[in-house]
Amino acid sequence: MDWLARTIRKHPILTIALTVALTLVFIYGATRIRVSSGQREFFPKSDPTVQALERVDEAFGGSDYVMIAMPSSLVFTVDGVRALDDLTVALAELDGVNSVRSITNMVEMRETEFGIEAVRILEAPLNTQAEADAFRARLTSNKQISSVMASGNGEYILTLVQLARGVESGRIAKAVLQTTREMAPGLKARYAGAPVLTVASDDYLKSDMTRLFPISGIVILLTLIASFRRVDGVVLPLLTVLAGTVWTLGLMGFVHVPLTQITAVLPVVLLSTGSAYGIHIMARYYEESRNGLTRPDAVVRTVETVGVPVILAGITTVAGFGANAFSSIVRIREFGLLAAFGVGCALAIALTFVPAMLITFGSTTVSKAASSGAGAGRSRHSDARPYDPVHSRAYRWFRAIAGFVLARRVVVIVVAVVLIAFSLAGLTRLSVDTSFASFFAEESDTRRDFDLIRSEFGGVDTVQIMLEGDILDPATLSAMDSAQRDFEATEGYGTAFSVVDVAKQVSRAMHDDDPAWERVPATREEAAQYLLVASLSGDVGLDQMISLDNTQARIQVMADSAVNSAKRGKTLEQAREIVRRSFSSLPTITAVSVTGLPFLEQGMGEQIMRSQIESLIIAALGVALIVYFSFGRSLDSIVCLVPIVITILSNFGLMGWAHVPVNVVTALVSSIAVGIGIDYSVHVYSRFRQGIANGLSGEDAIRDTISNTGQAVVLNAGAVALGFAVLLFSKFPPLRQFGMLIAATMAVSAGGALSILPVILLAVRRDGRARAGAGRDRNA
Repeated sequence: MDWLARTIRKHPILTIALTVALTLVFIYGATRIRVSSGQREFFPKSDPTVQALERVDEAFGGSDYVMIAMPSSLVFTVDGVRALDDLTVALAELDGVNSVRSITNMVEMRETEFGIEAVRILEAPLNTQAEADAFRARLTSNKQISSVMASGNGEYILTLVQLARGVESGRIAKAVLQTTREMAPGLKARYAGAPVLTVASDDYLKSDMTRLFPISGIVILLTLIASFRRVDGVVLPLLTVLAGTVWTLGLMGFVHVPLTQITAVLPVVLLSTGSAYGIHIMARYYEESRNGLTRPDAVVRTVETVGVPVILAGITTVAGFGANAFSSIVRIREFGLLAAFGVGCALAIALTFVPAMLITFGSTTVSKAASSGAGAGRSRHSDARPYDPVHSRAYRWFRAIAGFVLARRVVVIVVAVVLIAFSLAGLTRLSVDTSFASFFAEESDTRRDFDLIRSEFGGVDTVQIMLEGDILDPATLSAMDSAQRDFEATEGYGTAFSVVDVAKQVSRAMHDDDPAWERVPATREEAAQYLLVASLSGDVGLDQMISLDNTQARIQVMADSAVNSAKRGKTLEQAREIVRRSFSSLPTITAVSVTGLPFLEQGMGEQIMRSQIESLIIAALGVALIVYFSFGRSLDSIVCLVPIVITILSNFGLMGWAHVPVNVVTALVSSIAVGIGIDYSVHVYSRFRQGIANGLSGEDAIRDTISNTGQAVVLNAGAVALGFAVLLFSKFPPLRQFGMLIAATMAVSAGGALSILPVILLAVRRDGRARAGAGRDRNA
C-alpha cells in the first residue's frame, strides 16, 4: 500500500477533484432512474413459462386483468346499475385496455324472431327497483355468467378489465383505478390482479425511497457522532457512503436498471455497509495521530497499515454481493451487481478521497506534549489531548471482554454449540413464499382487497392452458369440458371458462332453452355452426378464447395462489396432472402449454432456493480464496469463515423460528451476511497477526486485538445493523424482515469474530507450535 499512500500524499487536491467530478456525473445519471415493479420483469425472457405466457398473450390479446369487485347490494339498484354501465363504457375506451366484461355488457344466447342472437342481459336502462331486481334474477339464472361475475354467496359482483398485450400494466391499471373512483365512488370498489399490485408497489417504492434514505443517513450520522465526536470523523465517512450511493444510483440511470422492490433497498444497503471503510480509516488515523505522528505521516501510516485489511474486507463484501450475479432471477442479479459496484466505489473513495481530505483539511489530534515526546511522563490530567475515540472507559470494557474470552473459552464454545443446535432446529421449520401479495401487509388496503377477491371468487390469478390442434373436433371440445370440470372440483381453483361454454350456451338457445341441450356439440360441423352463430350475434369474447383459424384455444382457470403456497405447490402439480390426463393422449391436439402467474411464482420459489445455494457456495469459496491468498496462503486464515458459518446457520434458524419465509428479498440475506460479516473476522485476524509479528504472545495479541480493533468491529457492526434496521419502517413486509435479519446476522458475526474466532486462533496456534516442537524433537 506504500505506492497508494505516497500518491495520495503527493496529489491530494487532484484526488479530491476527480472524486467530485465523478460524483457530479453520476448525479446526472441518477435523475434518469425509472420505477418498475412488474412481476414478469423478475424473470428472464428465456424462461419457458414466460415464453409460454407470451405466446398466450400474442394469440389471445393479453392475460393481465384488473379485477374490480363491488357489493351486490350497492350494484343492484337503479343508480348502481347505471353507474356500473357508464363505468364499463368508460373503461373500455381507456388507452391500453383490450376489453371489459361486466354484468351490464354481458350477453347470453337467445332465440329471437330473427334467429339465435347474443342479447345483453341488461336490455334497457332501469327505471325502478323492481326492474333492478328482475335484472339480478336474470343474471343469477344464467349459471355460466353468474359463476364468473358473481361471488359464490352472491355478495359481490365482478368486473374484469383485460389489459392489452405489451402495455405498461402499472400505468394502465392506475388509470383504471382512477376512473373507477371518479365515476363510481358510491359502489365501494375493491381491486385485485397483478397490475393492481404493480400500482401499489410503485407507490410504496416511492414512499420508501423518500422516507428510508434520509432516516438511514441520520442513523449513520448519529452513530458517527457518538463514536468520534469530531467533525472530520463524522463528515468524511458520511461523504464516502453518500458518494458511493450516488455513483450506484447514477449507474442505474445510465444502464436503465429500474427501481424495483429489491433495488429500492440499495441506498440503505450502501449507506450501512459503505460506512465501514471510512470508520476503519478514521479510527486508525486517530490511533496513529496519538502516537505523535504529523497529520500527513499519520495518513500515510494509516493507509499502509489498515489499507490491506480494509481492501480485503471490501473485496470480500463485493464477493458476497456479487455472488448474486449468478442468480437466474433478473432482479436479484441486478441487485447483486449494483451492490457490488456500490461497495467497490465506497471502498475506493474511503482509500483515496478520505486520506486526501485528511491531508488537505484534517485537524491535528496530537497535543504539543505528545508531539514533542515530553508528555510521556505527565499525568493523565495534564495532557491536553482532544477527544480520544479509544477512550479509557471503552478500552477497559473491551479489555474485560478479552479477559472473559481468554478465561472462559469452554463457555464460548458451549454457547456456539447451543446456537448451532438452536439454528438447526429452526432450519426444519423454514418455508418458501413467492407470492407477490406477500409484499403487502395484511392490514393494508391492497392486501385486504386482494384477500377478499381471492376468497370470494376462487383466486385473483389465472392458470392459462393453450391448446394447439383441431379445436373444433368433438373429442377436443369434450376433453376441454372435462378438464374444466376437474379444475372446478379441485381445491385452490375457481371458475374455468373457454370456447366450450359459448358452444354449450348456443346449443341450449337453439333448442328452445332446454337445459338438456347445454352440451358439447356432437360433430365438427355442429361446433362450427354454433361458433359462427355466436360470432355473428355480437361480442361474446370469442377472440379471447379461440383463434380465427380454429387451431388454437385457451382455457382460463381462476387460481388461488395462497392455497397453492399453503400446500407447497401441490395444486399446481394437480393442474399439470389434469392437463396430462385430459390431453396427452388426444390425437387431435399437437401441443399443450400450461402457464400463468401461479406457475411463474412457483418457478421463482424453485429458482430462489437453487440460486441461494449457488450464491452461498460461490460467496463462501470466493471469500475463502481471497482470505487465503491475501494472508500469504496461510491455512489458519480459513478459520475466519467459522463465525460466518455460524452466522448463516443462525440466519436460517431465526427465519424458521420467526416464521419468516424465504422470498425474493430474504433470499439475499445469506450471501450478504457472508460478504459483510467476513469483514469483522478479517480485521480481527489481521490485527492478531500484526501482534504476533510484533513479538506478542498469542494471548497478548488477542487482548490487543479485542481492546483496539474490537471497538472498530463493534462500531462497524452497530452502524450496519442500525442502518439496516431502518428498513423496519418500510411499507413492504419482506423489506422489514430483510432489515431485521441483516441486523441480527451482524450481531452474530461480530460477536463470533470477537469470541469464537479468538478461541480458535489460539487453539490453531497452539497446535501449530506443538507440531513444530514435535518436528524439532524428531530431528534432534
